[in-house]
Order: sequence, then structure tokens, then C-alpha cells
Amino acid sequence: MDLLRKAGPLEPGYTSVVAGDTFQLKYLKMGLLRLDVSARSYEENSGEDEIVLDLLSGTCNVHVEGEDMWKDIGSRRSFFDDPPAMVYIPRKQRWRIEAPDPPVLALVFRASARRDTAPAIVRPDAARTVAIGRDNWQRTAAMAVTDNVDADRLIVGETYNLPGHWSSYPPHKHDNAATPDEAPYEEIYYFAVEPKQGFGIQRVYTAPDDPKPLDEVYVVRDGDAVVIPRGYHPVAAAGGYRVGYVWALAGDDRRFGAWSVDPDHAWLTDA
Repeated sequence: MDLLRKAGPLEPGYTSVVAGDTFQLKYLKMGLLRLDVSARSYEENSGEDEIVLDLLSGTCNVHVEGEDMWKDIGSRRSFFDDPPAMVYIPRKQRWRIEAPDPPVLALVFRASARRDTAPAIVRPDAARTVAIGRDNWQRTAAMAVTDNVDADRLIVGETYNLPGHWSSYPPHKHDNAATPDEAPYEEIYYFAVEPKQGFGIQRVYTAPDDPKPLDEVYVVRDGDAVVIPRGYHPVAAAGGYRVGYVWALAGDDRRFGAWSVDPDHAWLTDA
């Protein structure tokens, strides 16, 4: 199974990148929304999906049915230099995004929702930033849409690797409900690389005794996405290049950190 979606040219408006049935995903979908001088706004109904918008570049206004318009969202210097701004949109809501001063680029994550919730905005100063790991697997993560937002299934944040560093490491997985601390989640990574000609490495693999073994390794570049339906999924940044990614999870049990570490590498957790 090819889990890599390569970056490509974007037309104005919404472009679907990961549709759930393409990768046997039950809940999670992803697209990109580009606004420019030819298309300064986009509007839709969320239907049965809850949605998280992550503003990658530019500044926009967002209006969700029944709410005052949220203005001047974004204005990020770069993916690596500022925390994210995100907007959470519940199911069954009419919403609109506007770009007074285009261009604007936003990630759009969707997951089928079981209940009604409330819209929310997470501005950069509200995204909790934490340092994780040590040595050359130390990285920084921004927890944007986690327990601070009453979403039904979606959990969304960002991770930033220094050159030559690893993340999602020691390798962990979240595809099994049989262990006390692990719950099944589908996940998508959307990558940013700086300078943009650089690359990183993403591996997705299962345990040797898995009845449906999976072991894939991908070269990831700026704007690529990798779907993680199951398995361990570490990331490495090439020397000289910062590699980051937006991660979105969706599952029945919304509990960030409900995963298990590859037993072969668990000793690194306490190293």
C-alpha cells in the first residue's frame, strides 16, 4: 500500500488530498484550501464532519454559523518560526473563510462526528508548546486542538524537528484497543521542510508477528502527506534541513497519548 501523497499544484479553492476510502480510513480525511486574488473566499456546510483548519500561511477571517466572525487569523512568518492558528468547526455548520489580503493556504482535516459541539478558535498564543525527547530525538510540539477543545474525534497539532533529529521516536503506534494504554487512531502527517529543497524520511511499519505486515519507507518533501492507518511511524530530518509536520488523529476514544512504544526501542524512553 502506497501511503504517500506527493505535493502538487493547487487550484484556487478546496483540493481533496486524502479521501478516507482511498486508504481504508474509517474517519479521517484531509484537503488543502488555497485562496488568491481570483478566489478570495470559500464557503460550505460541514455536513456530518467536524473540521479543523490549520492556517499555514497568510491571514484570513472565518465565520461559523451562529458566531461572530473571527478576524485576522494567521499571519505566520513561517511554519517553524510561529505557533499555529487553528479553527474548529462542528458538524452541521455553515462556515466561510475570507482572504482580505491573499494568498492564504490552509490545511483542512475532517472526521465524521457523533455529536454536536461548539466552534472554537485556537490562536498562536493559546497553542501549548512542549519539548519532547532528548539528544538527537529531541523535538518541539504544539498541542493546538487537544483537550482544550471539545471536539468529538479530531486531535490536531504540529511537530518541529531540528536538522538531523528524529521525532515520533521512540517509535509508537495507536492501532490496538487490547492494551491498557493504547487506543486505535487513524493519523495523517502533512510535512513542511526548510529550506524547501530538503527532505526527511518517514517509516511506517508493524511488528514482525502482525498478521497483515506493513513496512514502508518514504522520502518526504515540503507539502507531502503520509497516511498512517496503523503501525509505528518514526520521522527523521535530513542533515541541514528542518522538517516539521501537522498531525491529525481521529478515533472513537479521544485521548491524546493513548499509544504504545515499539518494545525493541522502549529502553530509549528511560535513557
